[in-house]
Amino acid sequence: MIKGFKINFDGAFHTGLTGGGVRVVIRDKDGRFLAALAKRVLFASSAEHVECLAAHEAVRFWWKMGGQTVRFEGDSLNTIQDVLSSEVNLSPLGQLIEDIQSSLRDHRRDCFSFVRREANGVAHCLAKFAVNCSHPCEWVEVPPDFIQDALDVDSCTRGQAFRPPRPSTLLL
Repeated sequence: MIKGFKINFDGAFHTGLTGGGVRVVIRDKDGRFLAALAKRVLFASSAEHVECLAAHEAVRFWWKMGGQTVRFEGDSLNTIQDVLSSEVNLSPLGQLIEDIQSSLRDHRRDCFSFVRREANGVAHCLAKFAVNCSHPCEWVEVPPDFIQDALDVDSCTRGQAFRPPRPSTLLL
């Protein structure tokens, strides 16, 4: 069972294809690669929709890997704010956001943080790869070669998470 790790997630959307790809990367507290997931998404309606699907996959993959102490990081500020919000989301993505929130069960929703795209490079590389995947791909312990450079850069910079300010009306 993995304890104390972070999960980066990202989505890539292609307007003409009505779909995209999601990716999830799990690293230990020292930034070492543990696992990754890349998956093509069909029938997504927007970039925000794909980002929400990526967050949903991140939570699902987290449970699969043991569901221990975690920090989720994504580069979609809207998705992070939606997950952190205690308001009912009446948008078309509201049910998906609610599923993410309820999947966290006893964990606090504030384990979600916004990171700039530069700090989410590994996930971004995988998301672009996922758009063209013919089937879901998972890697455990050994990362795919095409993300190794991004892993090296990320381990040097140790991406800085940014927690978005919450409106004063939000109570978690």
